[in-house]
Amino acid sequence: MALVKYSCEVCGRVWDTEKDANACQETHQLVTAVKECRFKKKADPEKYPNSLVCTMADGSELIYYIGRAENQTAKALDYKSQRREQNQPSVRS
Repeated sequence: MALVKYSCEVCGRVWDTEKDANACQETHQLVTAVKECRFKKKADPEKYPNSLVCTMADGSELIYYIGRAENQTAKALDYKSQRREQNQPSVRS
């Protein structure tokens, strides 16, 4: 007999019952819109915003301050190139 578990589709927490997983999902407030992207006001502005003003599903507005942004696409490409380099046969002189 297989053991059945249920997970919250938002946070991934695993529950024993579907009812508990659904209740967990309902507690999360999701971003419905990004109202504003704010950039640092300096001589050399950043490429990416340092904060986002977001509207949540319950109508509230939150400001998310970004300490560090990671470019996931560039990170994945860099990882792939590193893997390719590791798999190259070494050349000996």
